[in-house]
Parts: sequence; structure tokens; C-alpha cells
Amino acid sequence: MDTMLPDQFAFYLCNDCADKYGEVAGCTATPDDVFRTKVQQAMIERYGHILTEQEILRELENSSSIISKLEKEGLRR
Repeated sequence: MDTMLPDQFAFYLCNDCADKYGEVAGCTATPDDVFRTKVQQAMIERYGHILTEQEILRELENSSSIISKLEKEGLRR
């Protein structure tokens, strides 16, 4: 299926609209709380604690860090 959307396209759909209109065809939907839990679990497994804001910013600068990979995954949703 051809689309005019860019390769990296992300959008936010509030819970009320998701309930009212359903999922967008061809897109993956992950609730925010599920994604946040996944990020927190990855932090604890890798770093032994939930990172501070400064630590997260430092990790995002490293494209091979698990935090960067999860951030990119979140952008693809």
C-alpha cells in the first residue's frame, strides 16, 4: 500500500479518540503506560536504577544505548 506519510511518522491519539474511532489502519498502537513500563524496566536492568533526567539526556546522545533504541522505537509508533 502506497502512502504519502513520511517514513518516520508519529502521532498521539488520546484515549477518548482511540475509543471512539479505533486504531489507525496500518499503525501500531501501544498505550503510554505500557511503553513507560518497558523503558523503566530497561533502565533498571541496564543501569540498576531509573535514570535521572540528566542521565537520560546523556544516554540519548549515544545512538547505541538502550535508551536511544527505545526512544527510536517510540517514534516509530
